[in-house]
Amino acid sequence: MASDGLAVNAFSYAKNLYKQGKHIAKGSSEIEVKVKEATNSEKWGPSGTEMMGIADATKDPDQKGIILHVLFERLRDVPHNWRKVYKALTVIEFCAANATRRFVEDLRDNTDRIDACTVFSYIEPDTGKDQGLNVREKSKKVIELLNSDTKLAEARDKAKVNKERFHSSKNQGFSSNEAGARGGGGVDDDDDWDLDRKGRTRGSNNEEESRPSAATRSAANVTGMSEEEQIRLAIEASLKETAAKSQGGGEAPKSTPVKTPAPPPQKQSPPPPSPAVDLLDLDFAPPPPPQQQQQ
Repeated sequence: MASDGLAVNAFSYAKNLYKQGKHIAKGSSEIEVKVKEATNSEKWGPSGTEMMGIADATKDPDQKGIILHVLFERLRDVPHNWRKVYKALTVIEFCAANATRRFVEDLRDNTDRIDACTVFSYIEPDTGKDQGLNVREKSKKVIELLNSDTKLAEARDKAKVNKERFHSSKNQGFSSNEAGARGGGGVDDDDDWDLDRKGRTRGSNNEEESRPSAATRSAANVTGMSEEEQIRLAIEASLKETAAKSQGGGEAPKSTPVKTPAPPPQKQSPPPPSPAVDLLDLDFAPPPPPQQQQQ
């Protein structure tokens, strides 16, 4: 029996290698091959390692677009490939809790593609079993998750705790610096979902004001962030950090002395004119007596 199990595993491994080689020969990218392998028609589901690799790849705008394309194509597969459809829904559900928020916003903008699976139908001809039931139930669960801010935030918080716990157990025996170098810590996301959802619920009146339009998000997802924008954001963050340190008790910035302007020179008033002199008021001495002529 053990030899039979080893033979099956060896056959499956060789089959996967063959499929990967075929995808590479067709010019498929590495992430496209990973998504197709995670959503293949085998009887076992995708592993957590495979799905986490796909979720981490959503940080790259180009790979994010490829992942969405492959998953949406899987949802449109023919009924007898119901396993591919079901696995695609499983990967979508996992990414809703672990991928970047931009990826989740794209999923929320395309829930109509997932909603089409709620009427999926396939009856196995040999057994008469309704395999479409699994697809219908899974699609309803995924749509309910994506349409609820509360459930989505809870799923992402739970995934974050599990990931931190995994890194914590993995980094036991290392110092804090070594653990950080090995990737320990929280979920590496592009933004904080909780900050975006505070003060609103999905379907509220102010949702359209607080949430960017689909066209804006699509343009941002396609083009990504330019190098100039990244530099600008880094500079702004550095300035904010410096200002926070100054206000928090750090070295106070030197204040520039304010020079007060000198008052304008006052005009000197001319001296008052001297009063007019009246000749009658002058006291003239009497003239000296005339000298007698010598005889």
